[in-house]
Amino acid sequence: IAEEDRVIVIEDESATFDPVINDKDPDMETIRLVEWTLPEHGQLKVLDGGDFQYKPVPDFHGSDQLSYVIEDPHGVRSEGRVQFLIKGINDPPVTRSQSLLMTRNRELNITFSAEDPDRDPLSYEVVDGPEHGTLMVFPQVATYRPDFGYAGEDSFTYRANDGKVDGPIERIHIRISDQNNPPDMDAIEWITAQNQPLDIPITVEDVDGDPVEWVVAEQPSQGTLSFLEDHLLYNPPADYLGHTEGKIRIFDDQGGQRWVTVGIEVTDQNTAPVSQDSAVEIFGHQEQTFTLEVVDLEHNPLSFEWVTLPEHGKLTGEPPIMTYLPNEDFYGFDRLQYIAHDTTLESDLATVVIEVQYPNHVPSSEDQSLLLKRDQPKAFALRVQDEDENPEAFRRVILEGPQHGTLSGWGRDLVYTPNSGFLGSDRFTWRIWDGYKYSPIAETSVRVGRYDPDFTLRLEMVPLTDQDPILIQAQGDPGRHYLLQSSEDLIHWEDLETQLATEAPMRWDVGMREMVSQRFFRVQAAP
Repeated sequence: IAEEDRVIVIEDESATFDPVINDKDPDMETIRLVEWTLPEHGQLKVLDGGDFQYKPVPDFHGSDQLSYVIEDPHGVRSEGRVQFLIKGINDPPVTRSQSLLMTRNRELNITFSAEDPDRDPLSYEVVDGPEHGTLMVFPQVATYRPDFGYAGEDSFTYRANDGKVDGPIERIHIRISDQNNPPDMDAIEWITAQNQPLDIPITVEDVDGDPVEWVVAEQPSQGTLSFLEDHLLYNPPADYLGHTEGKIRIFDDQGGQRWVTVGIEVTDQNTAPVSQDSAVEIFGHQEQTFTLEVVDLEHNPLSFEWVTLPEHGKLTGEPPIMTYLPNEDFYGFDRLQYIAHDTTLESDLATVVIEVQYPNHVPSSEDQSLLLKRDQPKAFALRVQDEDENPEAFRRVILEGPQHGTLSGWGRDLVYTPNSGFLGSDRFTWRIWDGYKYSPIAETSVRVGRYDPDFTLRLEMVPLTDQDPILIQAQGDPGRHYLLQSSEDLIHWEDLETQLATEAPMRWDVGMREMVSQRFFRVQAAP
């Protein structure tokens, strides 16, 4: 009779078993194993002596099985089964290195890449920041921007965490090519009313800071395009209705150029202007210029009706571009309400909420030094002061280093973990973003020694009677030398004896001293 076997195996480990050890023959005759199948999720090996060894495939956990046949001397057979229960263990995530290419003065969005064998959700942490740029880190991606004008190699390291354990540290290599960037400009698609010219403001960006020019490269089939300084003018033919396209060319003085399509739709249909509520933030007693959020699909000339004017400040400007100056010492909320009109229709009522805030201050940062013991992490806070008292908004940017350890944490609260066995000095530079401004760059220096710098020496016992000598007992940091000193005035100190600290307390028998009114003793780490 073949009895079912159950074998418990730890993921990625093996187990040895004998499938017939619990099988029985009613006649007490010898039984033997004659057939068996192979498991689906593991490897089976026959060992010397007849035992079997089962090992699941890497990272597999769950259940597996095999069947087997036993036979007695008369050829009577019975089929049995071995059930394997593979208990899962947490596997660290596997982080991937990357090599990326970009041109100078651009920014690069980087997606962190890692897999977790257990399919746990992952978080990511930058360990060593780049040396030649800044890195803004988000949950799954980061945005890298090289220093202006820099071309060459840069890199940073990162790791993944599955909520239980960190994965290995990997490096992302970035090559920044010294290549001119052509000017940037989006395609133009505008609508105008029949027989109405268009005045299109041109917005061009050149990330290299090169001077940019523009020309009409191709006239539309209907109407004409021309430039007046940084405005593109379109004149439609009389009574024309329909869609037409032209092209303009923008170029810098380094040979970079780009062709931009200009699409114009001429219509005889009129729609009401669309106005949207908006908000304006002002820091302190200063002017703030803003644009009313109004769109007229046909780009008809607009007029504005003020429904509610601000009560706590002065409004100036030519709509839709307005300027607001708060009254002196006013902080709080103000508002502006308006309706936009084209030649025949009007928009809905729109509200601009104006919030006058206390001035934002640049956060301050200070250099600092850390002392810690070999192979022991150290929790600390970056020395940052923010008069606006908004530490929840802090985002830390590591600029350079560390070279001999790793950083973890959020905002200004960090943990530095030295590399295994490292002794010596390390450093990293950083700055803090408070949501509005960067702090100055600061440096944190790290010194990793053999002894715990936070260890406090304790004087544990000073038994003293009229007949006994003075016995001083103290507990020190094991492996370190300590010096006992004495003084009568706390100014002049006499060296008595040096001892090497162990796990057991140190003891000094200082003997009988000449009679004095008082005597002081101290124990300090020997130089």
